[in-house]
Amino acid sequence: MNPRHTLRPEACHCVCGEITRGDLRLEPTVSFLDWKGDSWAVFFSHPADHTPVCTTELGRLGQLSDERDKRHTKVIALSVDSMQDHNSWKPEVEEVSKTTIKYPIIADPDKKVAERSTT
Repeated sequence: MNPRHTLRPEACHCVCGEITRGDLRLEPTVSFLDWKGDSWAVFFSHPADHTPVCTTELGRLGQLSDERDKRHTKVIALSVDSMQDHNSWKPEVEEVSKTTIKYPIIADPDKKVAERSTT
């Protein structure tokens, strides 16, 4: 496994920035491990909102929600874009992919979570 893509244990207990889940707001002080619970989890980052590849990647993960549910797997995304950017981009992702994005996206414009998450 590439250590640059390994989630460091101390990042699992971080206080995250603003987090979205559709129209719901999740408590920003929840740790990754508390949120994950006893499920499998996919924690991924994308470099920028409003880009073609990221749009299709986030959309595809949205399309696979039934498969993830069968496998008791949660998804959370991380981006260095702002909450405002996420909220303006999400409808575009849903329109292009013809699905609903039900997983949370962490807004990390100051890169605090991103810098703690990988080695």
